[in-house]
Order: sequence, then C-alpha cells, then structure tokens
Amino acid sequence: MPMSPKIFYYRPASRFRRFSSSAFPILCLSLGLAGVLFGVFSITSPSRKCQDGEPRSVSVVWDRNGGDGAGGGVLERHKVMAFVGIQTGFGSVGRRRAIRQTWLPSSRQGLLRLEEATGLAFRFVIGKTNDKSKMAALQTEVNEYDDFMLIDIVEEYSNLPYKTLAFFKAAFALYDSDFYVKADDDIYLRPDRLSLLLAKERPTTQTYLGCMKKGPVYTDPNLKWYEPLAHLLGTEYFLHAYGPIYALSTDVVASLVALRNNRQVTRLENFGSAIVGFSTLPFASHYSHYFVPMTCARDFRLPTTSLSICNMWISSFRMFSNEDVTIGSWMLAMNVNHENNLALCEPDCSSSSIAVWDIPRCSGLCNPERKMLQLHKNEICLGTPTSSD
Repeated sequence: MPMSPKIFYYRPASRFRRFSSSAFPILCLSLGLAGVLFGVFSITSPSRKCQDGEPRSVSVVWDRNGGDGAGGGVLERHKVMAFVGIQTGFGSVGRRRAIRQTWLPSSRQGLLRLEEATGLAFRFVIGKTNDKSKMAALQTEVNEYDDFMLIDIVEEYSNLPYKTLAFFKAAFALYDSDFYVKADDDIYLRPDRLSLLLAKERPTTQTYLGCMKKGPVYTDPNLKWYEPLAHLLGTEYFLHAYGPIYALSTDVVASLVALRNNRQVTRLENFGSAIVGFSTLPFASHYSHYFVPMTCARDFRLPTTSLSICNMWISSFRMFSNEDVTIGSWMLAMNVNHENNLALCEPDCSSSSIAVWDIPRCSGLCNPERKMLQLHKNEICLGTPTSSD
C-alpha cells in the first residue's frame, strides 16, 4: 500500500554534545556498563508470552444489563483497509491447521507483516459451547496462535445467520475498515489479490461484493439447504452472494449495526457462580460493556463454568435458514450495489483467482484439509500479486 513521504527536519547540535576529551570516554564506559547490566537482567528475568505487544485475540461478550457501558472502557477501533473474519467451529481444528500451513501466517509477526503489506487483518471467528473440554482446547489454541475473535453466541449450524450478523457487528465495533469480509474456513485464499480488489475505486460507498448467484429454493426437509420459509420466496432465490466469501463496505455494515433486530433470550444455569436466571443479550448496542481484550494470551478469559443454555431468538427482521440468503435479503432492502466478481469462486487456481473452492460440488473445498495443502504446492497458486478486474 502507498506510504506517505517521510519528512526530516534539521536540528542544530545540542550544547550537551560538547564534551571535553576527558569526559567523553567516561560517558562511553558508563553507557557500556549499563548495557551489560540491562542484558544480564533481560536474560535472567522470567519471560512472558505477550512481550512483543498487545495480544490480537479478543473475546466479545454482549452487555447483559442493557447499561451504558459502565465498568468497561470503549476500545479504540483499529484502522485497517479491511477486516477478514474466517468463520470456524469447534470441529474445524484441522481446517485451521491447514490454513496456517498455507495461505495465512501462523505467527503473530507473520500476521502483522501481512497486515502491513495488504491492509488486511485476519481472525478466526468462533462462538461458544457448554462443552468444557472443547472450550479448554480452544483456549490452548488461542494461547499458541493468538488469532481469534470469540463472540458471545452458541456455536451450532442453526445459529449461522445470527453468528454472521454478530460477527459484522463485533468487527465494526473493533475495526475501522473500508470493508468487512466474511470468509469460511474451507477455501483457499490469496490475501494479496483480495487486497487489490478491495482497494479499487468504486462509484458508491455502499457495496455488496461477492460471487453472485441465483438458484432453486429447496423445499425438501431432507436436504441440507432446506428453506422452511420457501413459501415466501417462490421457486428461485433472488440475486445474492455465495456464502464461502463475500464483503460488505463500511456504510453497509454501519446500517446492519444500527438494526435493533435480534436479541437472544437465554436461560443460564451457571453452576460456578450465583448467576441463575434469564438474560437478554442485545446485539445492536452497548458493545463496550463486555469487550474483553486479553492482557496476555495465557489470560484469555474463556468460559469454564458449566452452562445449560437454551436459546430463543426474537427478531424484527426476517432470518432465513441460510446465512447467505439472510444477508442477501437484507441487501435487497438496502440501496447497495451488487458487485459480482467470479474470481471469488474459481474451482482452481489461475492467474486471476482470489478464492478457490470446489464450486458447485461443495460449498467450499470438498476436502479442505487435504486440498489446501495440494493447492499450496501448485506454483500458480503461489504466484505474484496481480490486479483484479
């Protein structure tokens, strides 16, 4: 990305630099001794995991009290060109491993370098579960890689539309971005080309970018993509982006954030504390109250108490069973530009591919853990950045 020119100012020599010939060696000796003592102290002091800066993982918990944010500071939004949330689940450890071995750096320094080079920040986005062993395993992974966003929603397939909306709202609260990208954990992505695509000039600030499609509405309850509200849609879906990857511009996400459309009414039986009863979690406001950035990766506050969670969703805006259809229906209601880009849904690597997945056989790579590693060995998948049309 273009860097602003650096400006250097001339300063006259300070009077403190005018040392006599006898005082100068003494000063050098003092500084040398101080450096040796500092080095010895650094080596012998106990190490901490997050010494190279603030950790990048964050736990986003919604305000259960509907308060004004008291008790928690408002986080400063981190400026990037785009924030990419890789949607993942508790059963996708192998997929995350494959991604870190291929197109996404596995180290904190690598993620920082990628962000500086492309303007893109990446995090794995995951909800929660009342399975203590799964939460403990997630905490271990967070400690090791520090590349997660944990959102306050139960991780299950039927909640995907709500998880997607919660992701956009949390990402908007944490990141000041031109675009917010939803990506699945079973695609092969070229971050450099995605960056070039998002950086293009556009005639409108309200953009819905993806690989657009129409298709039949499934009315058979035995099929994976069954739509219970099919009677409202007819026989064919409206134009919308495929779910594996799409992007919304900041103005569009700001409109989603303003929607006071879904609250989760949850019964909590928390056997580890005195909280037993009902709690309402508004998704549209009061973000700052329960944002919990880690002090260090080892201090990541994941729920460890036994919870029995029953969800009932109260919605003012309609939710369909599939998250891509839900988002697409809302885009119809907004004055957005549907930008179709087939480079986001190519079945194999090419000189222009941005996202590769096994369209139309699978809604992602059919065997992502194996296929990502295979693609990464292909020279054309690793090519130099190219512009996207």
